[in-house]
Order: sequence, then structure tokens, then C-alpha cells
Amino acid sequence: MKSSLIILTRNEILGIKSLFDKIPFAQFDECFAVDYKSSDGTKEFLEGKGIKVISQIKKGRGEVFRMAPEIAGGDILIFFSPDGNENPL
Repeated sequence: MKSSLIILTRNEILGIKSLFDKIPFAQFDECFAVDYKSSDGTKEFLEGKGIKVISQIKKGRGEVFRMAPEIAGGDILIFFSPDGNENPL
């Protein structure tokens, strides 16, 4: 079985910078971010770290849950929001 880590973002530059090095990327077969119109450098930061960023068209966290299975190659999908409400470990 393959696993996919999906990072949900919308103007999360402070959180992603703070948590990025704590995220266990090596535990996943793939990782990508789904971003909804960030204007604070979140998208550019992730791309600079080699993370693929997919633009979310429709607003809402639920939309990511709907679209991710169509994008992800993994059988197991793990969703993570770098807003400080979830522990990446």
C-alpha cells in the first residue's frame, strides 16, 4: 500500500515555516499541498522546498477532501494543516 500526505494551505506561511522540518516526509510515498489562493508566500515556500502545490479553485476544507483522492496516488491519504492545530509527529 502507498501513502500520500496532503498539506492543506491558505496563507499558512508562519505555520509551515515553523513546522516544515518536523513533518516526517520520508514516511510517505508522495507529498503535495493543496492551496487556496495564498498571498503570503506559502505556495512559493513549499515549491522552493520541492513540494508540488496544486491550486484549489473552490473554497473550503471539504473541497480538498473531495479533490485529493482524484489527485493522490496513494491508497492511504493523510491530511495535514500547518495552522498549529495538528501535531505533525
